[in-house]
Amino acid sequence: MTNLLVPVSYNGQGTDATLAHITREAILAAQKHGDVAAVVVGHPGTAAALQQALSVAEVVRIYAAEADDALLSLGITETDVISKIAVENSCDGIILPDSVLNREIAGRLAARLGSGIAGDVVGL
Repeated sequence: MTNLLVPVSYNGQGTDATLAHITREAILAAQKHGDVAAVVVGHPGTAAALQQALSVAEVVRIYAAEADDALLSLGITETDVISKIAVENSCDGIILPDSVLNREIAGRLAARLGSGIAGDVVGL
């Protein structure tokens, strides 16, 4: 079965974080093609706050990278975390929810992983 990653977009911070609708859409689209693991990068407590919603969305695994300064790098931390997880787990693809930041991250991931990129995708 295909192993896919979906970096999580969310609203709020830490224990107040709630899953963004665009993440639900990305997870649903990815699930049609394989097992989906979620990647949460944020302040401490963010992954715990999102765990229930991600469980309901039936992700098979949640990877968390949390630190007080995790979001200060304008996508560099996210790129580092996602690319490391993708390589270590031999992921077949990464589905990023649509956002300005994720468009930046997608380009960085494609360069770092030596892969292609498809933008503005509305279906898989």
